[in-house]
Amino acid sequence: MTELKWQIDHDDARFIDAVRYYGGEAAMHEIRGRTGLSRGKANHRFDKMEDLGLIDVTKQPYKSGEEKVAHLTGKARREIERGLLNDLQRGMDAGDVDDLISEVRGLRDDLQRVETKVDVLNEAIRDLDDDVEWLDEYVVEWTDEAEGQIIAIRDALDAEFDVDALEYRD
Repeated sequence: MTELKWQIDHDDARFIDAVRYYGGEAAMHEIRGRTGLSRGKANHRFDKMEDLGLIDVTKQPYKSGEEKVAHLTGKARREIERGLLNDLQRGMDAGDVDDLISEVRGLRDDLQRVETKVDVLNEAIRDLDDDVEWLDEYVVEWTDEAEGQIIAIRDALDAEFDVDALEYRD
């Protein structure tokens, strides 16, 4: 058994397992989504796992800023092969149920944020529909008014200068 086994807790193992799940490279939002860890707990694991030499950390653009990305090191891959994550793979215990509950809560929070964004977007779409309807009515009114003005100008040219404006059409 690996010596690191005694230096990591269940959440640390879940963190490493999440990075492994995503092919050895996982962003903060992916790790949090898979583990249900809070941002603070996930940040703590980024620091701890980096200090233990299990991950390298980079940053990538995300939303309006940047987010951390964990990359498994060769050391981490060797430790996983030696059994670092074996306890996670043995079946469900009370900690696993708690993990699932945390993950479901995280997913529920994510869903609520998405639903809120959808509501905001639906309201914006309704506002845009109202604007398009108003513009459509305005264009129809403007076209009717412009047509009347053009007919009046044509009639005036014909009456005043004996010019048939229709002769000048393309």
